[in-house]
Amino acid sequence: MTELDLPESAPVMADSLVNSLFSNLFRNAVEHAETSPIELAVTATVDEASVRVRIRDDGPGVPEDLRDHLFDPTMDRHDTEIRLGTVIVGRLVDRYDGEIEPSRTGPEGTTVSVRPPRASERPVSSAGRTAAEPSGR
Repeated sequence: MTELDLPESAPVMADSLVNSLFSNLFRNAVEHAETSPIELAVTATVDEASVRVRIRDDGPGVPEDLRDHLFDPTMDRHDTEIRLGTVIVGRLVDRYDGEIEPSRTGPEGTTVSVRPPRASERPVSSAGRTAAEPSGR
């Protein structure tokens, strides 16, 4: 990684699978890189409802026809180079009631923004789950 800019504390609603979410995003950046070593930048910002984590790489970018469906598990993938990892990422973000989008993509690389909800200060949410427990949808 060439850049890491993270807040000191930013608790989010997640479980042990959150490691799979980020490791799949990093793996995808490495697998599709055209040069070695690759440059990655990881930054995060915090607002009232969520933590926005941006992962930027210097790879070839995502083809335009795949951008809107990159993390969609229902997309037909037999004729694409998109790996199972993007489906896993999409499902985990959905599990955490979060959001994900490739916010910049092109020949200079891709930036993926992940927004998991922040953990509540209250021990139990209005849905009856503890603050650190995902929805499991």
